[in-house]
Amino acid sequence: EHDVVFGRVRDGGYYLIGLRGRHDILSGLPMSTADVADALAARVVALGLTFAETPATFDVDEAADLDVLRAELAPDGAAAPATWAALWELGLATETESGQAACQPPSS
Repeated sequence: EHDVVFGRVRDGGYYLIGLRGRHDILSGLPMSTADVADALAARVVALGLTFAETPATFDVDEAADLDVLRAELAPDGAAAPATWAALWELGLATETESGQAACQPPSS
């Protein structure tokens, strides 16, 4: 029903773009900025296209974002078992003294 569908992330970016047809909506947008999703919405409107947004969520850009991911998946990772397993396999999730899972930043 819409020309464009996109989903915002909490830091101002986006995690999903779907298009009906070919439309140049990304050229010249300020990528990797806190207002790229707003700029995308403005571009879509300026082109006379209709759009809808999916629910906002988060993405993982920095080590601190892993804590958000871990909290979303806790306590057992059932919502995304492969992601949960990857966190453990990579050593990014460990068990704390209280027995809770916790993400660790990657070692450099």
